[in-house]
Amino acid sequence: MTSTFRPSINPTALIWVKRSFGLNEHQMAQKLGVDEDTYIEFELGSERPTLRQLQGLSKSLKTPVAVFYLQSLPDGKPFPNDYRNRSEERPLSVGAHLTIRRALSTQEFLSDFEEWHGKRLEGFDSTDPVVLATQLRALLNYYPGRHMSKDYLFDIIRAKLEEMGILTLVLSLNTKEARGFSIYGAPPVIVVSASDAKAAQIFTILHEFAHIIKNESGLCQPFEPENSYSVESQCNSFASNFLLTTSELRKELNSNYSIDDPHLTTLAARFKTSREVILIKLIEWQREYDSQERFYKRANPVNKVLRENGNSLTTKVLDLTQNAVISYTDAANMLNVNVGYLRSVGERVGIET
Repeated sequence: MTSTFRPSINPTALIWVKRSFGLNEHQMAQKLGVDEDTYIEFELGSERPTLRQLQGLSKSLKTPVAVFYLQSLPDGKPFPNDYRNRSEERPLSVGAHLTIRRALSTQEFLSDFEEWHGKRLEGFDSTDPVVLATQLRALLNYYPGRHMSKDYLFDIIRAKLEEMGILTLVLSLNTKEARGFSIYGAPPVIVVSASDAKAAQIFTILHEFAHIIKNESGLCQPFEPENSYSVESQCNSFASNFLLTTSELRKELNSNYSIDDPHLTTLAARFKTSREVILIKLIEWQREYDSQERFYKRANPVNKVLRENGNSLTTKVLDLTQNAVISYTDAANMLNVNVGYLRSVGERVGIET
């Protein structure tokens, strides 16, 4: 029955889904298992897909089947500006669209709670990326010689941003497409790629924070050459100067490197940013991290929830669940975890579920 039943759907929903995920007619046809001409007939309404075909498309795009029956389709929030140096012939993948949509839905969820409003970026009163980097250092009491691991540095940056009302998420994102993105709004959201090395995650969260300071959204590949994108150059400069200032780099070069060192030239060419050589220390961290385990294998579900969503969002969702404001299923979907693990997550953050 399912294989041949052809429900009466809103054909414009197919167009909405196609545009929402940056697909073309050929790709939609492939996902439905039909040829392109048949798919075009689906869009025109002269033919209808089977229920099984719709279910397959729904599963592939993680979109409810009910969407295809809606007569009034959601407008959707705009995606962040794409600052990557990529041609239109290489659009974002479905996976990247899903990650951006997850961030947008989380932002919408938190926008209803007052504790995420009214926290402003106090202390950031300049447009100069070097000055802004100095101000953030002061807030975190950070300096390059301070003894701390990369994980700890990332965590204290993340905690400080959440104090300012900026949600930070660590989600699945193909680093060949983008290493992170920022969505300005209430609250602002920063996303970094879960598969990236920790040193790169640190640079990305700083880079995206610079976008938030500028009151803008951006889909970014921070380490790519900047050529025409001055805004990306400024965000890279902010991140670079937070990690290592020019004077600190000069001191490092005098004590450890020759200016003519071919290795220095190679590294500078590889990471063309607003100040290539300022990234030397970061690149050393990257090389050190590359020799370690890079991806999370069979990650503990509880750790995964906290790593992706942070403690603030996790606590808020579980608190609402405990008070019966949202269902366990809604909580599990928001935190991207099996509902069976909610109790363990609650124990971890001190909330009974």
